[in-house]
Amino acid sequence: MIKILFFSLTFFSQVFCVFGSDFKIKSHRTYANESEGSFPIVIIDENGNNELAIEFDIESNFQPDLIIEFYFCDKNWKPYESYFFSNQGSNIAYNLWYDTLPVSVEGANYHFKGTFPNFDVTFPFSGKWIYYVVDNTNNTALATGKFFVVQPEVKLQGRLYQDRLNDLDMANSLPEKTFRVSVDFNLPDELFPGEVDCVEIIENQVIDYPYIIDRYEYNNLRYIEWDASKRFTFVAKDIIAGNEYRTTDFSDARRFFQPVLNANIDGFDISRNYFHARPDNNGRSRLVNFSNDNADYIPVNFRLQPSERIKDDIFLIGSFNNWKVLPEYKLARDDERFELNIELKRGRYDYQYVTGNLADGFVENVNWSRIEGNFWETKSDYHIFLFYNSTELGGYDKIIGYYKLSGGVK
Repeated sequence: MIKILFFSLTFFSQVFCVFGSDFKIKSHRTYANESEGSFPIVIIDENGNNELAIEFDIESNFQPDLIIEFYFCDKNWKPYESYFFSNQGSNIAYNLWYDTLPVSVEGANYHFKGTFPNFDVTFPFSGKWIYYVVDNTNNTALATGKFFVVQPEVKLQGRLYQDRLNDLDMANSLPEKTFRVSVDFNLPDELFPGEVDCVEIIENQVIDYPYIIDRYEYNNLRYIEWDASKRFTFVAKDIIAGNEYRTTDFSDARRFFQPVLNANIDGFDISRNYFHARPDNNGRSRLVNFSNDNADYIPVNFRLQPSERIKDDIFLIGSFNNWKVLPEYKLARDDERFELNIELKRGRYDYQYVTGNLADGFVENVNWSRIEGNFWETKSDYHIFLFYNSTELGGYDKIIGYYKLSGGVK
C-alpha cells in the first residue's frame, strides 16, 4: 500500500510540497510524446505505439531515489485490486535518470523526462491508467498523473452541432450558446451490444470534468439511439461553448526580468462576456527547456477586475494545475479586485477564471463562463472514449474506441 501524504490526481501539478521529504517536485506533466503538452494518451494499433512522456523538475540539494509505479483503473479512476490487472514485473520504472539544470537556474536543480512503454514498463490493457512518483526511501507518493491507453476496436464518428441551452435550471446563470455532440458507431460482430457501457467526452485538457453519456441513464440532455442490433448513436447536449483561454507568456528573460511578473502585462484581466478572444493553445503549456540558463521559477501575479459585482468566490485554473478547480487557487478579494500570486517556471500557459463557492474544503456551483463569456466560434478539442464491459479476466472497463473531434462553429 502506497502512503500518500499529498494526493492530487492530476497530469500537471505545479508544485508538490511533501512532509518528510527534503525536496519538491515541480512542473510535473504527462503528455503524448508526439508534442509537448499534448493530450496524455497512448494509442496501440497497426501503426504501432505512440509513447507517453512524464516530465518534472526537482528542487533538491541531492538526487533523490525515485521510482514510478503504474496502475490500471476502472472508468472512475479507481485502481483494480485483482492480480490479473496488476501487471506485476512490468509496472514499475526504476533507476530514473536525471539531468542537472544549469547553475544559473533558480527554483530547481534536476530534471527528469521518461517515455513509456519501455523495457521496464508495459500497458497491456486498454482503459484508464494512473501512475505515482514514489520516494523509494520511505515509500511516499510525491506526485501522480492520469493517462489513457487505447486499443481501438470500433471506429467512432463524432459530430459537433450548434445548439441552444436546454437545461432551464442553468438558463439564468449562463449564456445560452451550447454545442451538441453526436457519436456514431457500428459494433463489430465479435462484440456484444449488451456490453456497450458509456461514452466519455473530455474537452481539451480538462480530464476531471468530463461529459458522460451513460447508456442506462436517459434524460433530455444525455441519451442514445440504438437500432436493436449493432448501430449506436450517443448524444450529449448543453456542452457549453465557452471562450478561448487566456494566455500568459513570459518565456523571454530579456523582456520579462522583474522579480515578480504580472500574468497580464497591461494590468488587470477583465471580464470577456462581450468579445470572443484570440485562438489559444487548447489548454496546453510550453515551458522553457530545462537546459536553458533562464529556465527559472518566478512569482507571477494573476489580477482580475470583473466588469460586474461578483459575490461568489473566484478561482484560477489553467495548464499549471491540470484545469482543476482547487481551494488553494482561490483569488484574494480587495473590494472588486481579485489577485493570486503563484510560482511558475518560465513558459507559456493557458488559463482562465471560474466562479464557485468554497465550502468545507470543496468548491461547489462552479460556473466556467460567467467571467469568460460563451461563443459558438470557440475552437476546442473533444476527446471521445467508448467504454465496454469486457468479461475478460473477470471483467473490466475497457476502452474500445477513441475519436478526437476538433471544432467550433465558423
